[in-house]
Amino acid sequence: MARLRSLLHRACSLLLLLAVGAQALKFDIQAGSGHDKHSRRCVRNFVSKDMLVVVTAIVDGFKGDGMQLNMHISDATGNEYGKPKDIAGEQRTVFTSHADAPFDVCFENVLTGSRYVEHPYRHIELDIDIGADAKDWSAIQATEKLKPVETELRRIEEMVAEIVNEMDYLRTREQTLRDTNESTNNRVKWFGFGTTFLLIGLWAWQIMYLRAYFRSSSPSDLPGRDLEVGELQGASFKIEPLRRVGEDPATMRARLLYQSRKRGTLESDLLLSTFASTRLASMTPAQLTEYDLFLDENDWDIYYWATQDEPSGTLSQTQQTQPPSGEKKPGSVDTAAQQSPRPGEWAQTVGTFKPAYRPVPARWAGSEVLALLREHVESRRGSGRGGMGFMPALEEYKM
Repeated sequence: MARLRSLLHRACSLLLLLAVGAQALKFDIQAGSGHDKHSRRCVRNFVSKDMLVVVTAIVDGFKGDGMQLNMHISDATGNEYGKPKDIAGEQRTVFTSHADAPFDVCFENVLTGSRYVEHPYRHIELDIDIGADAKDWSAIQATEKLKPVETELRRIEEMVAEIVNEMDYLRTREQTLRDTNESTNNRVKWFGFGTTFLLIGLWAWQIMYLRAYFRSSSPSDLPGRDLEVGELQGASFKIEPLRRVGEDPATMRARLLYQSRKRGTLESDLLLSTFASTRLASMTPAQLTEYDLFLDENDWDIYYWATQDEPSGTLSQTQQTQPPSGEKKPGSVDTAAQQSPRPGEWAQTVGTFKPAYRPVPARWAGSEVLALLREHVESRRGSGRGGMGFMPALEEYKM
């Protein structure tokens, strides 16, 4: 470590020897009201705490020439080190810094108005010495009776010590900034995790809330209530059917024939197309109107209402099974009833325990069209009338 510090001192000494020929800062400042940007100029420099600073300003002109040049020295923390006014010639200000902060040397050139100024400018030569450069080494050499080489080596030693202290300060600042960055990164990470978990929880709550809302607000889920035309099981919306008015009987029969053949399911197509081919031509206007409303019902509901009777009951999920001896065993479940489909030629089941058949609603109780449709199904059973395996040929209805 000592060897490394020695090499560092030598390298810094070489750099300082190369920079000995630096010159002071020179600039001109225009006179003005003191509040505009042209009549005010500042020079900033950084200084460490408890450092000796010498600010030397050489200003041309003289007092009473119609311009007043003021100088103000202060640091970023609010400490003021000097505020001389109406300077001319050489002005030297010596102070010791109170904090690790940048300090500003500001000049303000103000027109006094006492006389006319032909060339309203002041030329300033500014020199700022900090630390070892601020000391009067000639006085130190005379006081301590040092040789010139010893004085120069001592000055270089102090400058190198200042550079080392500056590097230590920068390292401390870098460590502080690194700790701050790591702390900020950790906080941002946990904030991101928290936001993600919050969004996931909000998403799950919305899904559960919407499911509960649609389940509770769906009118079709009410027990003992018939679904209206255009309603779907478990849905909260309703699809209104299209009503047509002002049709003549031939046009109405042609449309009903087309709607009977194009239902969307093959079973309904075969059932209703054969029914329309047989019965549509002989229907009265009242029966045509009722058949038009009947076709607005769900296809599977029409098919079940026409082809099978309403089941007297459904198998229970806790139905008891009978052991081989013929006696019922309490607590047992009928495995065959769970796994096999329900009886019935056109039975459709969801799972094993929920029948697809929906009872005929009250609006079609005693319907003449439904009775004709059931009669049509009964007349087509077996092979005597050809069944309903094929659609009949299209018929044309004329006035």
